[in-house]
Amino acid sequence: MTEDPLDLPPVPAFDDRAVRRAMRRGVVRTAAVAAAALLALLLLVCGTSVAVSTLRGDRFFKVAYYGTVSAHPEYRLAQDGSCCAAGPLFGLTNLGLAAELRLRARPLGALNYPAASTATVTQDVDGTLHTSFDDGPTPLRDALRRGRPDRARTQAFLASLPDATVVSALVEFADPVPGTRFGAFFDSRVPVAAVSDRGVPVFAVGPYESSPYNPVTWPNADLGELRAWADGLDDSYDEALAEVGLPPAAQLRMAAEAGLVHAFVLPRVPLPVLRALAADPNVHSVNLLDTATDPGGPFPY
Repeated sequence: MTEDPLDLPPVPAFDDRAVRRAMRRGVVRTAAVAAAALLALLLLVCGTSVAVSTLRGDRFFKVAYYGTVSAHPEYRLAQDGSCCAAGPLFGLTNLGLAAELRLRARPLGALNYPAASTATVTQDVDGTLHTSFDDGPTPLRDALRRGRPDRARTQAFLASLPDATVVSALVEFADPVPGTRFGAFFDSRVPVAAVSDRGVPVFAVGPYESSPYNPVTWPNADLGELRAWADGLDDSYDEALAEVGLPPAAQLRMAAEAGLVHAFVLPRVPLPVLRALAADPNVHSVNLLDTATDPGGPFPY
């Protein structure tokens, strides 16, 4: 049996140039699609990183900066550099989950112009905080470790010092003073000519209370600022607060709500002014931090 031949169209001649052009178009099209997909992925990663870094950064900064300032009155702290994303490519590799804050720390009350050091507060991708603060000596930390001094002995020691002396001290009230009245007390006892910087650190709790945490303090007597900060904290912050040395958020809010100044620090004051404070019936104790010769001579200048 014989089959009829198929009626097939003629096969066109092979066009090598057309094939190469088609292949190039395919490669370019594939590369463009891949590049667009990669760019979209990169934008998604960047957007996610920025969003996460912003949300977690605000939360981190609340504790890393304000919490550290409150927990460490023994230093004058200032932010050093930007906050808060950490890691390669400005945190892109960890989606903005890690954070770091650097602080310049200068010991408060040290009268011989000590150099500042750098302390860091870091946050791991799992949210755990770490600080580089150590337990080394500072004038205020040493004074708190010594405990409340005997008032009569303090007065006798101050009387033995030369008049041309400047001192730093922790001054404790006999009865806590409302923050709203602290300014009037301070202005009436500490002349501007003696202490030009009126923003002295204050203790919102007793400085010598026995506690596993650092005392709650604020860098100035505006306890409304402390209250506003503490009101923004809830129990979810407790672990981070403990890492910087502070009690749980509920205790912070209680101390802030009370609005009382239990003690304050004079980082540098002429000796005659401190002698008068040590004799003031509103003052319970004066804990000397440091002394130095006053280059201006005896006060008043």
